[in-house]
Amino acid sequence: MARTLRSVAAIVACLATALVALAPQTTAASPSARPTVVNGVPVSIGEIPWQALLIVGDGDQRALCSGALITPTVIASAAHCLQGVSPGSVKAWLGVSRLSEAKDAGARRVAGIVVHPGFDARSLTNDIALVQLAEPVDLTAGPRLIALPFGQDPATWPAAGSPATISGWGATVTDGRESDQLLRGDVQVLAAPTSPCGQYGPAFNSSSLICGGLPSGAVDTCQGDSGGPFTVVANGVPVLAGLTSNGVECASAVYPGLYTRLTTYLPWIQQSADVPTAAPGQPTGIRAVPRAGKMQVFWTVPAAPGSGSTVWTVTAQPGGRSCQTTGASCEIARLPAGRPVTFTVQGSGPLGAGSANTSEPVQVFTAQLRRGSSVSARTVAGWLGLRGAARAVSRSKGTCSVKANRIRALRAGTCTLVIAASGRRGRAVIAIR
Repeated sequence: MARTLRSVAAIVACLATALVALAPQTTAASPSARPTVVNGVPVSIGEIPWQALLIVGDGDQRALCSGALITPTVIASAAHCLQGVSPGSVKAWLGVSRLSEAKDAGARRVAGIVVHPGFDARSLTNDIALVQLAEPVDLTAGPRLIALPFGQDPATWPAAGSPATISGWGATVTDGRESDQLLRGDVQVLAAPTSPCGQYGPAFNSSSLICGGLPSGAVDTCQGDSGGPFTVVANGVPVLAGLTSNGVECASAVYPGLYTRLTTYLPWIQQSADVPTAAPGQPTGIRAVPRAGKMQVFWTVPAAPGSGSTVWTVTAQPGGRSCQTTGASCEIARLPAGRPVTFTVQGSGPLGAGSANTSEPVQVFTAQLRRGSSVSARTVAGWLGLRGAARAVSRSKGTCSVKANRIRALRAGTCTLVIAASGRRGRAVIAIR
């Protein structure tokens, strides 16, 4: 039975290096890389937000692969897709559900490629590589990270029978055409970490590969799916258990799909990338400061490897208005001025979540001024979302005054104003310090 690579990228890589021959093997047990998801179902990228699309080369040399986002700047993929390939020859997309959506204008620039130093293009041993992006991905805009299997016992995880998910844009039959729509397949781990896989015999190295599919063979990855995620849920969290590597034909009952076992490569990944190794810490020191009509919320968190991989969500109650960031502060607009609000800060990362609330309600101010300073009524109207010529009336005698449509801060306290502009009215509450 012929050996089949799950991605044409293997051919591109080997042509580039001229180190190995990719002619089909006649040994049935030989590993091979395959294309798209056979008998998969169409899904939106929102269901697999860590899935990356990789296109290597152009024209006749174009090769389709996938990957998984493991840090804001790193995509894990298959080495056979990327060996001998220059960063400039690789285009990467996140947040696309269809190949037809992958326009050059939306491609992310690749700054570097790190192929496992032990990768063997003949046996496809150590079939893992890291794609380094030139700019970090905005984790608040759709793409998400997938957790790595830290804390899992390599000797027992993932256990045989564990449900798993495969995905990609690869072929739907052996040597078939790629799929424009992202496809997902629900499969399972077919062999324990120390057990044989199908009829591969000694060609299956259980220490570096996962055997995955269905006993009937009906659902599988195929050509074009190489490097894509093999996902297993652990403790309620999707975890990157493997990467699509190779197999004989597609959807064969006796030759299941072979996936690079991530637990084996965690030390190498940690040496090569800043990856999160713990759940986000509990935020402390939460404070809110009025900034030009918005409340900017600040907090601190314990430093930890991969902390830049945490998405922080700040939610105001009552009202439920929120903002997100990967930093340590963000702004929430259009809060009810003059009312007490409690802010919740929750960090969500690929290894869990941590959250905390402000210890007591915070008074919402439109802005803050220093005593003796002044601001125009038009500026305050802009903070309220009002445009055009503005007029202000003070409701706080002695704290602030209005003259010639300028608000002057007289003494420390709270200045309440009614602002009128273009036939609309608003209420501003300014803290005088």
